[in-house]
Amino acid sequence: MGQSNTALLTFSKDRPVFLREYSTGHYSIFPYFLSKLWSEAINSLAAILAQTLVVYWLMGFQMSFWQLLVVNYALALTATAVVVMIGAYITDPSHVSSFYTLAVVPQFYFSGLFIAIELMPDWVSWAQYLCSLTYASRISFAYEFDGCEPGAAEANCQAVLNANNISVDDVWWYWLALIGLFSLFRLSAVFLLKSKAQY
Repeated sequence: MGQSNTALLTFSKDRPVFLREYSTGHYSIFPYFLSKLWSEAINSLAAILAQTLVVYWLMGFQMSFWQLLVVNYALALTATAVVVMIGAYITDPSHVSSFYTLAVVPQFYFSGLFIAIELMPDWVSWAQYLCSLTYASRISFAYEFDGCEPGAAEANCQAVLNANNISVDDVWWYWLALIGLFSLFRLSAVFLLKSKAQY
């Protein structure tokens, strides 16, 4: 999720230039967003690849290298989509970095990774469904703790999955939710920026 900070600062810096060129009809909003997405995707992939190359063998994961890479990459792109949406809404670039916490802190509080969902009040536990870290961590848990060796290891792995409310059969739902959040935040950013671009 660290790659999202760079995207937020870059997006907020480029925003006035885009608004000026959009208002004069140089290009529409979709090519702008596609070009930003493409550059963010390449930058995120380079950073995540470097991170995964170090972390995978250092920590001795059981999941495959490619599974870890893809989960981290999907999390990075979704977190970047959130900050781009925030950047599309905030008009003053000097204040945009203070809003970074809106993208990161709720992930830690509401994802269920650090605080169990059962310990949260009912009126706030719904926020887990808007957190990309919820789905990325569930996918990672499923990849890491599925298929343990029979015996005590298998019992321990199943206990970890149960404690985190993870069903290995639901991994594809978690992927769909992660892709859905990415799409929701990106499209919201497009519409927010388009509404702010009307003079």
